[in-house]
Amino acid sequence: MATPSKAKFFKHEKRAAESQMDRISRAARDIVADDAEQRETKTARLRKARLEREAFVASDVSSAGKKKR
Repeated sequence: MATPSKAKFFKHEKRAAESQMDRISRAARDIVADDAEQRETKTARLRKARLEREAFVASDVSSAGKKKR
């Protein structure tokens, strides 16, 4: 019976090298994903501000209509 060796149990397989195109594609996808996240955050912030402004304007209009001369 052969004695077990380290090489038999702990094989270190070389990973396929990442090509230049793969690195560029991954970087581009990361950039696009970051931009989309920033855009969604900005849209939510602006939507909230718009709704608050519309509510404020609506309350001003309703209170102005209640004044009597």
